[in-house]
Parts: sequence; C-alpha cells; structure tokens
Amino acid sequence: MAQLPGPSVLGGQNLAIARNTTKPNAARALIQFLTGEPSQRMLFERGGFAATRKPEYDDPSVQKDNPYVTVLRRAIEDAGLRPVTPFYANFSKQFQQGVGYALQHGGTVEPDLGDRLTKALRGG
Repeated sequence: MAQLPGPSVLGGQNLAIARNTTKPNAARALIQFLTGEPSQRMLFERGGFAATRKPEYDDPSVQKDNPYVTVLRRAIEDAGLRPVTPFYANFSKQFQQGVGYALQHGGTVEPDLGDRLTKALRGG
C-alpha cells in the first residue's frame, strides 16, 4: 500500500443535538452509540466507512483482515479540513466527475480538471 501523494481531506457526516429538542438525553445516547467502538467497527468492516476512533486501527484482527488500514490511518491523521466555501457542492460534483473520468480512462485526468475545480471553488 502506498501513501497518498498529498493530504487527504476530512468532511462528511455531522452529529448534533438540536437546541430545542425535547429529548436531549435520547439524542446524546444515539450519538454515543453511533460513535462508540462497536458501531465504528461495524461501519468500518461492513460499510466501508473510515473509523473515527484509534482502537479500530490498532486491533490486530482489523489489521489482518484489512492490510490497508495502516495507510488509511496515516491518511486520516495527516488530513486537513475540506475547503471552506459556500460553493462546495459544485466543487464536489466537479471532483466526482473528474475521479469518475480517471477511473474510466486508466487513471488519466482531464487536462482542465484543475481549472474546473478552482472555478467551482470560486462560484463559477
């Protein structure tokens, strides 16, 4: 397994408790369940989601069954925040299209992808 050529980007799901909820304890319990070790392990092993807690990456059985886990952990530890922009949805769409193209063309990236991503981040 090879290290990524650059930093990865964090982002994705958010869990929160609404200020005006009538069931804050139930909401807190749900968040604790979803972010607890058993749920993290299941989401990693069966759902393909990167674990958010270190014990999953240190578990010998996880390492044996998923040889890439060391590289994945390093990528997450070295990751930065995704770009802050109100235009992230368009950026994400352009990025997904660029990755899709590369996957269908042997890893070749469209020459204008960098320009399209920059433009998307600026709202174009």
